[in-house]
Amino acid sequence: MSWVAPDTARMMAAVDATWSAAEFRPCGPFTLRRGAGGGKRVSAASLSGCFTEADIRQAEAEMLAMGQPKLFQLYGDGGLDAWLAADGYRKFDEVTLYAIPTAQMAGEAVQGPETPTVELADFWALRGIGTGRLDVMRRVTAPKICLTIGDVQAAAFVAADQDIALIHALEVSPNHRRQGLGRRIMAGAARWAMTNGVDTLGQVVLSDNAGARALYEALGMQECGTYHYRIKED
Repeated sequence: MSWVAPDTARMMAAVDATWSAAEFRPCGPFTLRRGAGGGKRVSAASLSGCFTEADIRQAEAEMLAMGQPKLFQLYGDGGLDAWLAADGYRKFDEVTLYAIPTAQMAGEAVQGPETPTVELADFWALRGIGTGRLDVMRRVTAPKICLTIGDVQAAAFVAADQDIALIHALEVSPNHRRQGLGRRIMAGAARWAMTNGVDTLGQVVLSDNAGARALYEALGMQECGTYHYRIKED
């Protein structure tokens, strides 16, 4: 059976499983996420049905009660994006989703621990990936690994949700860039995924990151959706 790229909804479900919020809370047609300092991806509300203005106001109130901004993640939104725009929500950070068969990407195995070590924490902290995001990695319950090359010249966090493994926090030391380490990490992630019976490797990247997108597309990854955020800055 030939490989078929997952759709946006399936990729977003894999994102939730492999980069987990501290809490998922239903609120009418919305799912709220408590991020606990883990960033916008684990703090934004998303829509799963038809909505009314009252539903939005309730979601806003609960986000504020959690100590979080009024923040929505949007894709296939049934008119929510236009409604939020008219209500004064600012759009930011469009994200592109990529996927590829693991068999096509797999290369040499790359080793690493299941959760961040002190050395990995220091490496990621220098690149803006702090304690809140390390906590995200620790609380993921899906199969996972922190892949590293050398004395942490490059690293990434990888976790699998059934048939999809996603790469997160892929970083290369400035002194070791343009040496193919990013490709090696991705090939190692695909090898790890195949070993765990996973047939799809995915990546999430800001749409305006032209360099990263060029790399992924050169490796044969297929674009399989986008999403973005809107925030209300009262």
